[in-house]
Amino acid sequence: MQRKWLIAARRHLAAALAVFVFVSLFPTSYVVEAATVIDKSWSGNYYDWRALKLNERVYSQAAGNLDNTGHADLAVITENNLLVLYYVSSDGTLTRQQVTAKQADPNVKRLHIADLNGDQIGEVLAFGSTKIEIFGRDTASSTYVLKSTIPIASYSGQAIADFNKDGIQDLIIASSTKLHFLRGTTNLTYQEVGSYTHKTAALHSIVDIQTGDWNKDGHIDFVYQLYEQHAILFKGNGQLGFSYVKDLDIDSFVVDDMNQDGYSDIIGYNRVGYERNYAVHYGDTGGQFARKSPIGFAEGGYGIYSTDINGDRYPELVLYDSMDYISYVIWNREGTYSFPEQTVFFVNPSYIEQKLDFDRDGKEDFISNQDFNTNEIIIKRNGDFSGQIQFSQTQQEVDAHQKFIQVQVQRTGGSSGRTVVEYGTNDGTAKSGTDYTRTAGILEFNHGETAKMVTVPITSVDQINGSRTFTIRLKNPTNGVDLGSNRTLTVHIRSNSSVPQWPNGAAVDIADVTSSSMTVAWPQAKDSAGVKAYEISEKNQAFVPISVTNDVYSYTWNTGLVPGKTYQIQVNAKNVNGKLSQTLAGPITIPNHNPVPADPSYRLNAVNFDNFPRQYNMNAVDSNGDGMDELIVYDSAVTMMMKPLSNQSWLFNGKLPTGQWGEVNYRADLNGDRKEEWLAPSGTGIRIIGEGATLDYEQVAEVLLEPHYDYKVDDFTNDGIADIVYMNQNAELIILKGTGDYKYTELSRQQLSHHGVKLLTGDWNGDGLTDVAAYDGHLHLYKNKGNNTFEKIKEIYNPTTPQAADFNGDGYDDIVTSHWGSDVFVYYGDAQGSFDSTPYRYTPPDGVYEIHSADLNNDSNKDFVLVYFSGVEAVVNQGKGSFQPQGVYNEMLWLSSRYLMGDFNGDGKDDIGYRREDYSGFELYDNMLTAGSLQFSNASQNVQETAEFVQVKVKRVGDRHGVTSVVYGTENTTALAGVDYVASTGTLKFADGETEKTVKIPLIKNSTSNGNRKFKVKLQSPTRGAKLGQHHQLEVNISKDVNISPTWPVGAKLTVSDVTYRSFTISWPNAIDLDGIASYEIVERDGALAPVSVAGNVNTYSWSSGLTPGKSYRLQVRAKDRKGLTSWPLQTCVTVQACVKLPKPLHSAPIDVPIESPSELPIEPPLIDLPYVLPQWLGDERLSLAV
Repeated sequence: MQRKWLIAARRHLAAALAVFVFVSLFPTSYVVEAATVIDKSWSGNYYDWRALKLNERVYSQAAGNLDNTGHADLAVITENNLLVLYYVSSDGTLTRQQVTAKQADPNVKRLHIADLNGDQIGEVLAFGSTKIEIFGRDTASSTYVLKSTIPIASYSGQAIADFNKDGIQDLIIASSTKLHFLRGTTNLTYQEVGSYTHKTAALHSIVDIQTGDWNKDGHIDFVYQLYEQHAILFKGNGQLGFSYVKDLDIDSFVVDDMNQDGYSDIIGYNRVGYERNYAVHYGDTGGQFARKSPIGFAEGGYGIYSTDINGDRYPELVLYDSMDYISYVIWNREGTYSFPEQTVFFVNPSYIEQKLDFDRDGKEDFISNQDFNTNEIIIKRNGDFSGQIQFSQTQQEVDAHQKFIQVQVQRTGGSSGRTVVEYGTNDGTAKSGTDYTRTAGILEFNHGETAKMVTVPITSVDQINGSRTFTIRLKNPTNGVDLGSNRTLTVHIRSNSSVPQWPNGAAVDIADVTSSSMTVAWPQAKDSAGVKAYEISEKNQAFVPISVTNDVYSYTWNTGLVPGKTYQIQVNAKNVNGKLSQTLAGPITIPNHNPVPADPSYRLNAVNFDNFPRQYNMNAVDSNGDGMDELIVYDSAVTMMMKPLSNQSWLFNGKLPTGQWGEVNYRADLNGDRKEEWLAPSGTGIRIIGEGATLDYEQVAEVLLEPHYDYKVDDFTNDGIADIVYMNQNAELIILKGTGDYKYTELSRQQLSHHGVKLLTGDWNGDGLTDVAAYDGHLHLYKNKGNNTFEKIKEIYNPTTPQAADFNGDGYDDIVTSHWGSDVFVYYGDAQGSFDSTPYRYTPPDGVYEIHSADLNNDSNKDFVLVYFSGVEAVVNQGKGSFQPQGVYNEMLWLSSRYLMGDFNGDGKDDIGYRREDYSGFELYDNMLTAGSLQFSNASQNVQETAEFVQVKVKRVGDRHGVTSVVYGTENTTALAGVDYVASTGTLKFADGETEKTVKIPLIKNSTSNGNRKFKVKLQSPTRGAKLGQHHQLEVNISKDVNISPTWPVGAKLTVSDVTYRSFTISWPNAIDLDGIASYEIVERDGALAPVSVAGNVNTYSWSSGLTPGKSYRLQVRAKDRKGLTSWPLQTCVTVQACVKLPKPLHSAPIDVPIESPSELPIEPPLIDLPYVLPQWLGDERLSLAV
């Protein structure tokens, strides 16, 4: 043990002194390659319209219209304390004019421009420490002169509005002690008509005053707030009189009509501890703001602005972080609010100074402060964004044989501005991976673009009755562009009988691959017109296309292959009409050496995410149910979300102001919709976040918990609904019962004798009840007594990061752990829950730091990953207590690193996300293990004793990616090695993409044997995640060399279809013969039709001439093998008007064994009552044959 720790410490020291260059040793056919990161956050609705370069530095500025022409203008206080005006022309030219009526005054704190008397010319208000000066335009001299002065003590803030509706703007001025209500006059003088004394002093001269109409009575009301005090609401009477309404617990706010109901609303946040809870407080008839709607996905102290960005009348919220210069938009969807969208405003050292319609186009723009380095003020103009994104239709059909379907996405109702929209496929009766390729991505509509295409590959080879369907959904358009009504499209996959059809489940096999050769094989296709040829090609035209005749089902390359190159093989069947079937396709990477070299368990993915913080938590969750985990990064301030797309790129949603939303403690599908929610902490318990009805993220619930250490989600009530179990800080185990709609009620509470900083759940004794385990340095296991109370049954001492799962598939959940970082043990559950059976024990090559449960090879067996101080090791569970350690992958060589298991490419296998402690980088390692099964094609195989060898094929079923191997060996039964066959053993190594290996076992001619003999070929020890399939042992029957006639499979019969007055078609199944079927012979027993012979790969024949309406035809089909032996006939009767009843056969039962016959006169099985088919005349509906 000491040696292991010493080795680990030495490796860690070496790692700390080294610079690592990661080199991939992997082929590129399987894993996500150097992925592109698509930053969805770089765009925005605002762009730099003008950079207004002033002649001097300023310390106060205001924008507004000074001359009622062109754009807004500027009033500034220069660094020399002068009041200067800048007139802005439409082309951005500045005209400077100093206000000579105002001498340099260091007491002026800030400026404001407003049209006080309704003449469309703005006045300039200069707010000083003891007075407010109002400057107005002198029409004669076109200069600004002093109009009036308002003495005020310790100015702090103001509100400007026409409170008494006389057309003149009035003022509410906040001083250090009170609010002053001032009535305006036409000559710009003001008279105080009332006041309100503050409850507390106005600290730091910080006061916020905003106006609105709380109760929709037509009178202007106001709300104001002193520094670190509640907001105070007042109701106006229309005559500059105000009455107190209520205090509102809110810390920062804006006023706007968010749901466009005529009542002004107040939007902002209040603080609970370190959290900031955003909400909309809705105005109402009583002006009491009795209703509020939380905006649960925004946290942090941001500047808040409300403005209608996209022109739909519903104001959006802009959150601005002046510390990090990050801005967010929360889109207002007619009174509901979107997940925050990062947008572009200003970068250091600029920040938002003012919101104003600067260019007078009816949409508000943003003005920055002056950059002291350049003297520039930036105008961010609200661009023109219009239109809706939707599919051009809601239904679309595609034939199963087509390679892909293309659907159109349109931008209707306008195309101004750039927008990005996400799309993704979802299973219906059609399944991804079988009928189509799961597809997810983004569409980027640039300014003026109105149409885009989405392409989804179609892969279905099965014959489909009716149709199979899947859907494509649009979601999350950016920049305020909305989705239209056609946001979901249903695709119907239908079979096309006019093209060749593959058998159900058909696939292309790639066999016996070496560094210079390979064989491609495919099944026989069927076609009513007849298959003419098979065409083999490479998708990227790496070799010349090849065509073979319809009786050839494989092709071998012995030259022209490039070692290390990946080929995409395609096979199509072509019928006599020139129509092609669906494509059978498969990749193959030609190995560089023979035999195929082994590959490591993981490969470094070249994806690179920039701008991660130095310290962050990383988590994974499949919130949209597409089979691919999103990566969620959280650093206590912002959350960053990365979505993997099907084209091997990632969608980066920017830095999001979601606070602890991103601190994922748990992931689970809580409501059974196949989409995971994630659970994150809140100030009072946990919050549940998932994909909402709008396909955007939303907080769906908050569950109150007592202060606790850990919790788990499991079904304690066996009702199929997830419950929550947690342990509070008083060592009470509490179960909350779930209802399926994110509501939870306490079910039970039990005092335990110890605390549990970590909980596990499972069924230790197989009684169908969920048990628990609590970890406090030791692992205490409890069984559920049936009433959700628990009894302690076992204690495991000093475990390292224990994990629970049923590792051996016996119905009892087990525990995997190590002790003090040493040997790894799997303790097996049992009927008593005692865990007393002999555990699995593995001595790892290094000290164990962590154990992570994972699905490494996409099967039903839970696997685990061991984290050492010098790397990681994948341990594959092969079921029934058998484990397959994969060896140390030691590129990840840093103590205190963080690891994350997640499926980031949708192959069903968990990959590893990794970061070094206190480093901002993130590395993704793709799982290179395989998920396929290795097996023989059948459970038995016949061979004649005169053959030189028996040829055995080992197939790789399912996942064909990655390198794997399996050991084979022979075993005696009645045949003896050295007497009847040559004992054989070896290792079959499958290349990446290879699906079949051929083993030749030599036979020994044994003249002394008179009977059949048997031996077995067994498979064992698959590697790199592969498992043994159903037929992992093969029985070989060595038989005497006799003539055996072809036979039909059990239940075989002739089928009649497409009957009209002048045509019909018959079909039959494949016959069975050791030597292969050469042809099928068709006769009419009364000689009414000429005999017909078709090739052995044809299973149908049609008559379209020579038929007599009303006549009955008695048909027979025999199979003939390559030795000329024939089977008994399959028979049926077809009649146009009435069926002629055939006589009973002589035999009373079918012959179950093949009969050796030297001629073509086989013994026939009984004909019994033959099926018949009624005729179909032109214009009639087709009739199907009922047998």
